[in-house]
Amino acid sequence: MFRKFNNTLLKDEEYVRWVRQTYSNTLNYDRQVTNKSLLWELIKMEIRNATISYTKYKTKASRDREEEIRHHL
Repeated sequence: MFRKFNNTLLKDEEYVRWVRQTYSNTLNYDRQVTNKSLLWELIKMEIRNATISYTKYKTKASRDREEEIRHHL
């Protein structure tokens, strides 16, 4: 499956913190992995999963905010 990365996320400070935390957690969790190629794949997988979760979270928050504004109008 091919996914296209939305590079505007890199300007979102919350997203950048989210990815840095994911990276740090992955390194700490997978310290026993000695194969650097495998570690790199694990890091990419975790960041991809965090990115998907974050974009779902932001989309829902945006939809909820839009609905709230419509309700007030």
